[in-house]
Amino acid sequence: MKGILRAALWAMLSITTFASQAQTESVKATFMAIPSEVAPLISEYAKLDMIDYFESGMETPTANVLGGKMRLTELTPDHIAAELGTAQTLDVYLLPSGADTLAMYISTLTVPVADSYINIVNSDTVDVTARTFKAPEFRDWLSSQGKKQRKYVESELTYVNSVCLYSPDSGVLTLKMRYPATLSQEVISKLEPLLLPELQYKWTGKKFTLLK
Repeated sequence: MKGILRAALWAMLSITTFASQAQTESVKATFMAIPSEVAPLISEYAKLDMIDYFESGMETPTANVLGGKMRLTELTPDHIAAELGTAQTLDVYLLPSGADTLAMYISTLTVPVADSYINIVNSDTVDVTARTFKAPEFRDWLSSQGKKQRKYVESELTYVNSVCLYSPDSGVLTLKMRYPATLSQEVISKLEPLLLPELQYKWTGKKFTLLK
């Protein structure tokens, strides 16, 4: 009986390990298929080098087309994180969507104020961002108090910068607000109760839905 149980446990472990390895290969393939408009400074050879160095435990940087230093900082079965120079990071995620698996690329420019951009493509590398993620409108960032003082908010802030963070476990995409460096601390203090510090979206399997 113990032998049967042990064999069953080993079989389950083998299946889990195989699935994890297959998922890791999928996210690596997704990284290799980054659209040029998302990461124009990274070549095909550079992507291979970045993966090889990371898996070998080496911190050797890879040069982008402008000579900047790039490296992977994380590689898991459902996420790849990379530094694409001193001012840009890239996060790659797999999004299950029925019979298909979508790829989400979160590109974040870190200067002068951090701001993220999202691109989502299907397995045929067709961009499906428009039907899977609707970027928040200005009004979505307003608190209940801010909606009453919208004219003042708009006089100080015409665009909302945000950093995107995604949790594969919960399927929640969080957009964290960032204030422009040009605003004084006095103005920021006045705006803080009028604006939401973050927005959250939930992946439904078809699209990201804003959580109210």
